[in-house]
Amino acid sequence: MLIDIKAAIEQRGKKTEGYLEVAKRFDGSVIGLPVIVVSGKTEGPVLVLDGCTHGDEHEGTEGIIRLVKDLDPKHLKGTVIAVPVVNVLAFEAGDRFAPSFYYGSDLNRAFPGKEDGRITQRIAHVHIQEIVSRADYVISFHGGTNRWSVLPGIVCQNTGNKELDSKSFDMARAFGTPVIWKGAAAFPGVLTDTTAKLGIPTAMPELGGQAMRGHQWEELVQICVRGTTNVMKALGMLQGDLEFVLDKMTVIEPPVYITNTKAGMFRANKQLGQMVKEGEVIGEIYDLFGKVVEKIKAPFDGLLYVIWSYPMVVTGNWVALVGKVIEDIEV
Repeated sequence: MLIDIKAAIEQRGKKTEGYLEVAKRFDGSVIGLPVIVVSGKTEGPVLVLDGCTHGDEHEGTEGIIRLVKDLDPKHLKGTVIAVPVVNVLAFEAGDRFAPSFYYGSDLNRAFPGKEDGRITQRIAHVHIQEIVSRADYVISFHGGTNRWSVLPGIVCQNTGNKELDSKSFDMARAFGTPVIWKGAAAFPGVLTDTTAKLGIPTAMPELGGQAMRGHQWEELVQICVRGTTNVMKALGMLQGDLEFVLDKMTVIEPPVYITNTKAGMFRANKQLGQMVKEGEVIGEIYDLFGKVVEKIKAPFDGLLYVIWSYPMVVTGNWVALVGKVIEDIEV
């Protein structure tokens, strides 16, 4: 069933779901974004939640599904527009990008998209025009993929617009992860770049990854649900006190991507969340005879935020992200 977003928002006190058409498949079936609109009984802020911009980042998707399922419009002030999976083709393929026969590319480098572009550009265009442009606030969930493990953290905007940046930071602080990544868009075409131009405060949780999902799945999903609920309370969309399970949050600069020059097997020497010293060995790459061919070292003192978690690594990979600590803030 297709959805009319505007009409769904206007149906106060109701929950509406359906697909937003982007294109057609070979067999004529719809390539559509799954959308749930929860229109509160009273008017208020419009919060957009989205997940799976990359098709192998599933923690936020599960968090969105659970939160929206239990969200009662009668107790909601404002509107939640939820898109559990944005990159539906990549999600179906279980990969970061849509399959090659769709000319799939990185959706989080394609915003604001193009109406008559390739499929990734079209998905980006529909998402911005029909969903994001209606928002007063955005939470866009990301994760560690099938290759990286990411310490639970959240990215907030640092655009130079004091009002926008302050609102984004307040969202990140309310979300309540161990790390707040305070920085501007790292690459052209990311969603936060577009939302900044639209003047929409945005926070982007980053957490989990395939290596963490087996034993930490429930914990990661609960971070998503609890964090989003906290933000909604902070925005006045829900009543109640914010709930935190930590005493402090560490604010870091945009992390530096550390790449390797040798291929082989990768073994991490440090754990996520550890502080590392400049020159300290974070991990080693060794060949199939067990010989160490490269040592991955910290470029400066900082926090180990992301680590490569797949056994094999090719030349030129991002094997770790380290961020300089700005400050610790109490909850």
